[in-house]
Formats: sequence, structure tokens, C-alpha cells
Amino acid sequence: TEGSREVHSPISGEIIARVRSTDAVEARAAIGRSAEAFRTWRLVPAPVRGELIRQLGNELRGAKEGLGRLVTIETGKILS
Repeated sequence: TEGSREVHSPISGEIIARVRSTDAVEARAAIGRSAEAFRTWRLVPAPVRGELIRQLGNELRGAKEGLGRLVTIETGKILS
């Protein structure tokens, strides 16, 4: 569709996702928002940031099978 791009599996060529296209203005706005988020994040004390990152790591480990399948679909690599 217009305003989006199709993402194809390198394995089968089937469409696995559609992502919204953006222009330079939207990209600059997103970069500005990320810079602002960083300014806020760096004020969070290191032990708190560390705990949040540890929790994120636990969540990622819990989802590793699904994430592995996703990487396989996206890259065409073999899941071992």
C-alpha cells in the first residue's frame, strides 16, 4: 500500500510485514524525541537503570525461542 513498504521473507519471498514509510521531517522529529528520552534516561540513577536492563534481559531470555524464529524468518538463517 502507499505509505508503507512490504518486508519479504528471504526464505519464501512471502510478505511477513508492512512497515510505514516516513519522510525526512518525521525522521528528524523521531531523532529529536529520542534525544529528549536520552536526556531523561541519563538522569535515572545507575543502579535503577541497571535493574531495568536486568529485567529486560530476563524478558528477552524468556522470549528467546520466539525471537530466534523471528530472526530465522527475517534473515533466512537456520535455527539451531
